[in-house]
Amino acid sequence: MRIKYQLISALILLLSISHLGSLKAQNYVLYQGNGAYNELNNAIVVSSDLDLMEYREKFNGHVSNDFNLKLFGLEMDTDSVIVGRQGFLLMVTKDGNHIMAIDPFVAENVTKYDTTSKISHKIEIVNGLRYYVIQWKNIQTSDAAGKYINLQLWLEEGGENVKFHFGPTDVPELATSQNGIQCGVYQLSPTFQVEKFTNLTGTAENPDPSSAKYGKLSTFPQNEMIYTFATGNPTSLDEIHLSPVVSIFPNPVSEFLILTVSESEIGMPISIKSFNGQEVFTGKIKATKTEIDFSQQTNGLYFVRIGNEYVQGVYKVMKQ
Repeated sequence: MRIKYQLISALILLLSISHLGSLKAQNYVLYQGNGAYNELNNAIVVSSDLDLMEYREKFNGHVSNDFNLKLFGLEMDTDSVIVGRQGFLLMVTKDGNHIMAIDPFVAENVTKYDTTSKISHKIEIVNGLRYYVIQWKNIQTSDAAGKYINLQLWLEEGGENVKFHFGPTDVPELATSQNGIQCGVYQLSPTFQVEKFTNLTGTAENPDPSSAKYGKLSTFPQNEMIYTFATGNPTSLDEIHLSPVVSIFPNPVSEFLILTVSESEIGMPISIKSFNGQEVFTGKIKATKTEIDFSQQTNGLYFVRIGNEYVQGVYKVMKQ
């Protein structure tokens, strides 16, 4: 056990000074949207007692004994959670062989090891779904006085989703071209083996999931932006999604639905059907960015299907 925690400490150090080298491509899906940012009420506040390193804390994460968390196809142990005051989270799998690492704010040239941010966590129930929510309030950046970041991490029980909710934020200008979001699972061994990894490139409003060395967003996510990574293995899901280069947003949509793809998806057919099977749009992808007018559609659930007889992806979109 001591060796395992030494490995975890080494991983924390790697997260703080590097971006872990070349990473393997993995299957996942990204959703980008917006929603009201509400601070947690009556949440459990993490103790200020520091553990081993000045910028990380260890706390008992089982706020509900029967909360089951599964990410990237692996069951997580919510009894022991390591959380950094600058925003990252580590969680060991129940089999003890892997560790999940999530960092909602990775930035070069910005030091965020300030210990003044307040961390709290809570089980939230929304529309019948349970979420394990961790909140960081006023993460300070030591490179610029008065700069701060507010964010929440929502882990969906049974859904294998990771949601990044961004709140009121003021970051240094130098961070706007050097920041990203990372989520991955590593095998615990004498050396860390990256098994599954996702990150973001592009802009905050038009993100592009990538498995490159280091994902960079040219704009920092603003207040009320939400990113959702569906981390399950697509071969085990009811809906089979395309590669990580496809993103559809905003979701929910009110007026225009924006579809972004890589050049390899140009020319593929696209169709949209309502929940009752009525086809409301059909055509082919003609560019890497496509806008589809949803303003005249009735509220409800829609299915966006992209691909041909060999490759197909189905996305759920809510009109409201």
